[in-house]
Amino acid sequence: MAYLFDASSVVTIVLGRGNADDTIDALFDEHVLDLTRYEAGNAIRKLGLVRNELSDSAMADAIDILDRLERELIIERPTGVETMDVARETGLTVYDAAYLAVARRDALTLVTEDSALREAAGQRGVSTAWVDTLEQDRSG
Repeated sequence: MAYLFDASSVVTIVLGRGNADDTIDALFDEHVLDLTRYEAGNAIRKLGLVRNELSDSAMADAIDILDRLERELIIERPTGVETMDVARETGLTVYDAAYLAVARRDALTLVTEDSALREAAGQRGVSTAWVDTLEQDRSG
């Protein structure tokens, strides 16, 4: 089973949040979008600079991990047409629609912590997983 990780799941893994036993290795040789690095970086910026939940050092470490991870990931690029079609049919943001479009196109399990994205994916027959359930999904 191949996975497409969205920014919410990447941030959860990079910051070691949640109850998952998975480490950063869960991402190796899996799929992300070309925009995931920037979305995840923005989420880390918000956690650190807006919510004051991360120190400057923790933010720097997380961004460094994102930079290094890119060599270990398969980068997917959705087309504008397929993304806009999904956004129109679901009401999702263009960012979220891009993940759903690629997961559907390439028959990938979408790993996301975003409930609205999970619901839209499920309604369209796309398999989903939470970071916390990856180990179960892999063995089952």
